[in-house]
Amino acid sequence: MSSDRFSEKVTTMLTSAGWFPDRTIAEQVERWADALRAWDGTEISPAGRRVLLEFGGLHLRSRSKKNLDFNLVPTLAVGERDRLEAFRSSVSGGLCPLGEADEGRCYVCIYDDGTVVLLMDEVYRIADTFDRAVELLAQGTAW
Repeated sequence: MSSDRFSEKVTTMLTSAGWFPDRTIAEQVERWADALRAWDGTEISPAGRRVLLEFGGLHLRSRSKKNLDFNLVPTLAVGERDRLEAFRSSVSGGLCPLGEADEGRCYVCIYDDGTVVLLMDEVYRIADTFDRAVELLAQGTAW
């Protein structure tokens, strides 16, 4: 089973995590936005909101030898505003948390232009779009 948007491998990974075409979880995204704002003033950007509406709450696991994962719950980055701010100032455009990766060793974030990155001690660019980042995750080559 594949979609026009994703390869068969990615579609299988997504559907096994609970994704389906036209999925939207607007109420949950608003709860996350409220929690982040209340905790430390972090805002969910329009690019982050688009991803979270469709993929938020999913735990995506690669079935490659590397066993990579994205846990797409932005409140997992609560308390990391200083780190986010440091990397926001190093580029033009905002940086929004999407969740954790690599079993909590780093954060998955998205810039205003849609570029997906991993945030550790440095910023590691994954892909220009979230869809492409998911394709790379499924292949085991996201990072």
